[in-house]
Amino acid sequence: MYVLAAMCIKRAGEFKPGAVRVTLVCNVICGIVFQVLLVFGGTFHAELWWQPMLIAALFIMGQGLTFLSLQVGDVSIATPVLSLKVVMVAFLSPFLLGQDVPLKLWVASALCVVGVTLLSRSGGSQRDVNGSIGITILYAAGGAAFYALFDVLVMKWSPLWGLGCFLPAMLACTAALSLLIFPFFKTPLRETPRAAWPWMVGGGLLFAMQSVLFVGTLAASGKGTQVNIVYGTRGMWSVVLVWIAGRFFSSVEQMGGPRVVLWRLMGAACMAAAVVMIFV
Repeated sequence: MYVLAAMCIKRAGEFKPGAVRVTLVCNVICGIVFQVLLVFGGTFHAELWWQPMLIAALFIMGQGLTFLSLQVGDVSIATPVLSLKVVMVAFLSPFLLGQDVPLKLWVASALCVVGVTLLSRSGGSQRDVNGSIGITILYAAGGAAFYALFDVLVMKWSPLWGLGCFLPAMLACTAALSLLIFPFFKTPLRETPRAAWPWMVGGGLLFAMQSVLFVGTLAASGKGTQVNIVYGTRGMWSVVLVWIAGRFFSSVEQMGGPRVVLWRLMGAACMAAAVVMIFV
C-alpha cells in the first residue's frame, strides 16, 4: 500500500502541484481516516496536549521530506532509503525507551550504508547531472529520521492515552497544523491542476490507510523494531512494483536500463538484509 501510494504521489508530481500542496491534502485525508480508531477508546489528557502536537509536527516534517524526495527523485531510490528508519528507531530506543543496542546493529548500519551507496549508482546509463540522486537520498534520509523519532515517541506516550484517543488526537493536530502552510502556496488551492487531483487524493487515501495499519500496530504492540522490520520490506517492493507497474503510472524509472535496476535491487537487498539482521 505504501509503495502504491508513493507511486501515486510521484505521478501527481508530474503535474507540478508542489510538495507543500500534496502534503496538505494527504494530511487532511489522514486526519479524517485516523478517526476510525476512536472505537478503541482511551483517556484524553488535556494537560499533556503538547505530546500529540509535538508528534504531529514530527509527522508533518517527515512526510514533507518524503514527498520532496519522491518529487525530485525516483520511488525506487527514495523508498529503500526510507528503510533506514528501522535502524534509527533501534538507536533511539535506548535513550527514550531504555532498550539496549546490540552489536549486530552496528553491522546492520554498515549494510544500510552499503545499500544507500548502491542505490545511488547510475551504472553508466544515467547521468546525475543536477545531483537529483544525492538530493533524493538526503531528503529521504531526513524523512526517515523524523519518522523514527515519531515512532519512538508514539510507543512512549500512547499507552497513557490509549490507542483510540492518542492517535486520532495526534492526526487531528496534524491536519490542523497543516492548514498553517496555506501562506506558502504560490497560487490558491483551487488552481491546482485538475489532472493532479485524482493522483493526490488516491495517494493520500492509500497513505492514510497504510498509516492506520502501521501506526496502530506500533502503538498497540510497542515493538517498534519488529514492526519496522516488516515495514522495511517496502524497499524491495518499490523496486519490483516500479519495474512491473511503472508504465501504468507513467513512470520513467524503468527506462534506466537493466544495470540501474540491478544496482537498485542489490542496494535494496542490502538494506533488507540489515533489517532482517536486527530481527534475528
